[in-house]
Amino acid sequence: MHTRSDNDKAFWAHVTIFGTLWGGLELTLGTFLHILHVPKTGLIMTGLTAILLIAQRVIYPHRGATLAAGVIAACIKSLSPGGIILGPVIGILSEALMIEIGLFLSSRCVVTAVLSGILAIFSCQLQSFFKLWIYYGNDFIRALAKIAEKFFNMHWTATLGWTLIGLLTGTLGLIGCLAGITGYLSGRRVVRQLNTEANATSIAASLPQKTASSPWLPTDRRNPQETDAIVSTRQYVFPFVLLTIALQCCTGLLPWLTDLLTLLSALGVMLIVLALWARPVLRRIWWPKFWGLTIAVSLLAGLILGWRLDGSLDPVKAATASLQMIARGVYVFLLVMWMTRSVRSDEFDAFCARIHLPQLGLALRQAYQILPAWIDRFNALLASRPKGIRHTWHYLKESAVDVLIVAARDAADNARTEEVPDTPVPPKNASQAQPAP
Repeated sequence: MHTRSDNDKAFWAHVTIFGTLWGGLELTLGTFLHILHVPKTGLIMTGLTAILLIAQRVIYPHRGATLAAGVIAACIKSLSPGGIILGPVIGILSEALMIEIGLFLSSRCVVTAVLSGILAIFSCQLQSFFKLWIYYGNDFIRALAKIAEKFFNMHWTATLGWTLIGLLTGTLGLIGCLAGITGYLSGRRVVRQLNTEANATSIAASLPQKTASSPWLPTDRRNPQETDAIVSTRQYVFPFVLLTIALQCCTGLLPWLTDLLTLLSALGVMLIVLALWARPVLRRIWWPKFWGLTIAVSLLAGLILGWRLDGSLDPVKAATASLQMIARGVYVFLLVMWMTRSVRSDEFDAFCARIHLPQLGLALRQAYQILPAWIDRFNALLASRPKGIRHTWHYLKESAVDVLIVAARDAADNARTEEVPDTPVPPKNASQAQPAP
């Protein structure tokens, strides 16, 4: 008979392993796709992680496991280089929440699996649209509409708009269905294999051994001294952050109080405050790719919005729109940089203890311990892929199932111990297998 303590250990063991697996995918494959500027990287990663999370719930059908794994993965994602982690963290948590909602009634039903996949895909795209709106405002939406009218020679009507929305919704729904079905079938396959291989050698030994180097590991880590400096002055910065947010809500209260003026005022206050109390944030905002893209998009949108119906250009309107979009991007960038660097990990552990979830803090520490082994596994798997698209696709598909089996076995083994070890538990029949990486 299983006690409550045994169930708790099993829960957190599975959450730790699968949360680390998810976070490792974000750090390796997600970072790699972003570096290559692969289109719709967010949609690709959402589809893959939806498959992972749905398979996890088929393997371990306990409510709350997906959401808790999302918290682990979000914290691991904070290791990403560049310092811009708030958006991805929100994306990870929202995806975990959507899948948790979709699987609330049943974790082992193909219908709920499909529903979860659809919810995850739609939450990803809504976040992308919302992020564009936050950075560039309504001007970006109007610029897209003008591009459609001028370059595609079409008249924007309600019928056309609803048609495009229907096509987009159908495409995203189809992707969500495929992700849900794939995750469900993968989880069922793992469950069947685990049930029929009680005495079989652990499949961990069949994974390629770790490589000498980990090229996908992020090299830009946070400076602890800079973080301490930002944390020590946050009580001075936080009131001004609230002030700048409130200031932008005052647009239109006076005739001369325009969007551009309030936004530039808020940006000016943020720059002065950070220069006084959080200067490391200002030193970290130099990110050429981000600024190049922001300026290019802002100038292009300004030119489009500055066109008159007679084909002439309104330079004042174009310059105002471009400057407003650039100022919004700088303000949001600074705000995100400060927010993501103003909370320490030990404070999060203390918060977990206060809300009576000390297991979450322990799980996070254990996840960081076993993360290097999982990243080495991912690197070794990709380094050993065969040549040719057909062979590579089959290899990756089978390797994904193998990784799920390893994760499930490690979670089951670790649930029988007091703490998750630094590296995955070796195979039960060690004489027939090589040590796990």
